[in-house]
Amino acid sequence: MIRIRKQRILVARATKFTLAACGLAAGYLLGHALALQLAERWLEQYSQLTTMQNDASFVEGRSLLGVLQDSHYSFCSEAEIAYFRELVFRSEYLKDAGRIHGGRIECSATAGHTMRSMEQFNPKSTQQDGTIAYGNLVPIRDANLKRAGLQLGTAYVVFGSHLPASAGPFPMLVKQHHERLCSQAFGTTS
Repeated sequence: MIRIRKQRILVARATKFTLAACGLAAGYLLGHALALQLAERWLEQYSQLTTMQNDASFVEGRSLLGVLQDSHYSFCSEAEIAYFRELVFRSEYLKDAGRIHGGRIECSATAGHTMRSMEQFNPKSTQQDGTIAYGNLVPIRDANLKRAGLQLGTAYVVFGSHLPASAGPFPMLVKQHHERLCSQAFGTTS
């Protein structure tokens, strides 16, 4: 009788342990599957958000190029630089705007008058309307940053590299994300 009772207790404990192990495995697999679904959904939404921001920044840059080209101020005058600063300040996605003449940045909203050469900037592509896209513009005041930009005639704009604000569960890698956005926007590969 004692022997049968010990066997029943042993079987009950083994059954409990087996059921606990099965429950743990099932919970882990279910949690893993749900986490993957959540991550995929969030990344898809974030991707759509960055695409919309990328498109909006391109539209804003193109429209500002037209405004810069139609400036009524003297070429790179203090009044024109102040006007460019106001336009950049009011923009949502742009970091700089200015004038280029003869391959040199003549003036910039952020730096004023400068003599920095354009030779180090490699165009990524040229569009049918003559717009030149850059993926490696270096801001005049910070040589460690690389920015995307557009040039049309003597006007140029530089895009900011900020990402959309999103409170998601996963951190984004800013450098790789910025490079991917630049390559998507200008139809090139990094």
